[in-house]
Amino acid sequence: MEDQLINARSLADRLSYYANTRDYIQNMNNYIPKIYGLHLSCPILTYGYTYSDGMTLKNKYGMKGKDFEKRYKSDLAAAIVNLRQEPLPEKFDSSYLKYIHQRLYEKTFEWAGCTCDTPFTFSDGTVTKVPVSNKIKEGLERIDQTFAEKNNLQGFSREEFIQEASTMFALLNNIHPFIVGNKYAQRIFFEQLAEAAGHKLDFSVVTERRMRFAINAALPSDGKDIDDISPMHHLFEDISNPEKVVVLKEFMTYMREMDIISFLEMQNKLIVMPNEGETYTGIYKGCSLDSIMLMVKGSYVLCQKDYLSPATVKALRLDDKFTFTASMSKGFENILLPEEKLSSLTEKEIVGRIIKNSSVKKCRREIEGLSKIVYGNSRIVNDYMDLINMDSSLGEHHVRNVMNFPQVASKFSGIKILGLKTKKRKQAEANVSDLSKKIDDYINVVISTRESIIQEHQLVQERYQQVLKMPSQAVRDILNLPKEDRMTILNADPSLYKEVEDFVNRVKVRFSPSEHNAIGKNRYEQLAQSVGISVNKAKQISDITKKVQEICMQARALKVSDVRVKPAVHLAV
Repeated sequence: MEDQLINARSLADRLSYYANTRDYIQNMNNYIPKIYGLHLSCPILTYGYTYSDGMTLKNKYGMKGKDFEKRYKSDLAAAIVNLRQEPLPEKFDSSYLKYIHQRLYEKTFEWAGCTCDTPFTFSDGTVTKVPVSNKIKEGLERIDQTFAEKNNLQGFSREEFIQEASTMFALLNNIHPFIVGNKYAQRIFFEQLAEAAGHKLDFSVVTERRMRFAINAALPSDGKDIDDISPMHHLFEDISNPEKVVVLKEFMTYMREMDIISFLEMQNKLIVMPNEGETYTGIYKGCSLDSIMLMVKGSYVLCQKDYLSPATVKALRLDDKFTFTASMSKGFENILLPEEKLSSLTEKEIVGRIIKNSSVKKCRREIEGLSKIVYGNSRIVNDYMDLINMDSSLGEHHVRNVMNFPQVASKFSGIKILGLKTKKRKQAEANVSDLSKKIDDYINVVISTRESIIQEHQLVQERYQQVLKMPSQAVRDILNLPKEDRMTILNADPSLYKEVEDFVNRVKVRFSPSEHNAIGKNRYEQLAQSVGISVNKAKQISDITKKVQEICMQARALKVSDVRVKPAVHLAV
């Protein structure tokens, strides 16, 4: 019930947008004027559905403008909640569709539940006029026949269901049986149809632009009732697949909550999930906690971060051109972190790290200070220090042999004339030895730093090569058990305890100190960003790791306790 109330509130928020979007419905029949929510874009006095202004639909409230919209939205939201609480019908046909429409709009319109192909008499005596067409009647009969012949699609697999349901959805949308309210009546009808067949449809993850695109593609063409059904089929695939629904919801919610994309902007984007096995090339346009977004031929295609390697996720930059294949690697679901091949550092990267090293920077500042005293210029030896940074890759012996420090007396600070020296000259000559020694120290620091940088990177490479596998189902089964039960099972099966220890050891090796800290403090976003995974995967890793570590500590503590309380053995004399 709580979820339904939440849905009702969010629906009420969205209705304001639906009611004022001119292109809300683009595939209206030729004989029905285009509408946007509650008002009509052109007078239809000839059909008798409006007040004298020709723009506002006659309603039971007798209201117009904002007062009407507020009352209408409130009643519709409540009706949707109530309708979803009702039991499912025995069969799905046009009668049930009319019933849904009647329940949704019975407080608002006198003609609720009545299709617009039959005359309707209002309480004021006016009668609606009907276009000369059998399109609605024939379309509804076809839908009734299909669902009757196929037993309401019950017993169909998800793939079979969406194939049939998407076609019927497009057909129903094309015939547009009601003057207004087709959208909600139609969606609820198919949501209920899916539930009765053991499936679930979630239209909340479909943007207005995507729905319009799918509807327009399926419009009648060249004598066919339905033209291109593939966009609608893709839409139904996305809203019927629980995993894809989760990704779409997470992405849309994150973008709105972070004020990256407003709700109105979101509705004007064509956001889709990729088709399994297809390859997509597009421009990287941003990410949420768990997904990345590519602009591909006018559509925004989402890809779960966990479909990509951690290195790829970390390397992505805004507006990068990027290609990926929508396919989860075989066995990937049993891998928490895959093996990652980290390239060796380039010489440029090594020198860059040398320059940023605190010890190197400190030594360089001291050299610059002495250079100022000796030569009157703190930067006179900078070129030589840069050479030391670069040539350090050739070893200490090479650097000391090649480096010819410029101890040129004529360049010393101060003046020397006929054996007489100024104060600056005396200070310069007195500090030459210190400067030379400091440069010698600089060579040592740079070479040592280079070696440390390479060694540390090699350790990171080895760490990245470690695959962190999901614990076996047997281990996962005991994670949520009471402490006593955990120990009982581990004691009964030593192989499980060994697996627990192995997992803990792999975690120690695989993660850096900062990543271990993030795991311990439940900083999922920090862990995800550092490793290059989704926040959802980071949370999964963190939760499993902490539980397994807890079990391991309990087992070790129990072993220590057993040793301490073990009675001493007394030998008889």
